[in-house]
Amino acid sequence: MTIILNVTIAKTTVENYDEFISRVYYTADWQQNETYIYKYYNPDPSHILPKISEFSYSLDLTEIPEGRHNLTFHAVERGYYYASFFEYYGFSANVSSQLSFTVDTISPNVTILPMNETLGVDDVPLRYAVDESAARIAYSLDGQENMTVFGNFTLPALSFGEHNVTVYAWDAAGNVGASETATFTVAEPDSFPTVPVAAVSAASIVAVASLVFTRRRRRKEATQT
Repeated sequence: MTIILNVTIAKTTVENYDEFISRVYYTADWQQNETYIYKYYNPDPSHILPKISEFSYSLDLTEIPEGRHNLTFHAVERGYYYASFFEYYGFSANVSSQLSFTVDTISPNVTILPMNETLGVDDVPLRYAVDESAARIAYSLDGQENMTVFGNFTLPALSFGEHNVTVYAWDAAGNVGASETATFTVAEPDSFPTVPVAAVSAASIVAVASLVFTRRRRRKEATQT
């Protein structure tokens, strides 16, 4: 991860004082030590370096780890007031400015929760899980255009047969993650069962009734004998 920052610093103005920028450095929560990007000093007394009143710098930060970070810039200003040849007064001022940012280069992990491979309804509930906060959720049904949704949802009425669906999630940094494509079948319901009924003719009913009557009559004659 690389971040390029433009840093601009200007000295204050104190009447009768000779002010200049003395040091500029930054501290970062992923680094242990201070990093100086400007320091006024005179290693050679015979060659006095000019003092500066403004400072501009382009900072290129690399290898920043994932996560939330704080970066603080510090500027130190110094000044002198010469009351006389033998008397002078000095001051030092330190000002800082903090920058907070998040490094996120990892795509969300999206999982479609288990669902039946064969469903007997035309409204299919779809449940999913995302491992981080998502700025947008969408799904693609049968390879069609993505449709944005909010939370778990139910697919619209589907035709009978095989279908597939993929869920996508975008995080705040714009990284997008996709689930595996889930395949399922909407089964056509069975038709109402038909029970075969045997046909019975009127002649058969008469014959059965006649047989029952004859048997009852013979029993009566046997009793009178």
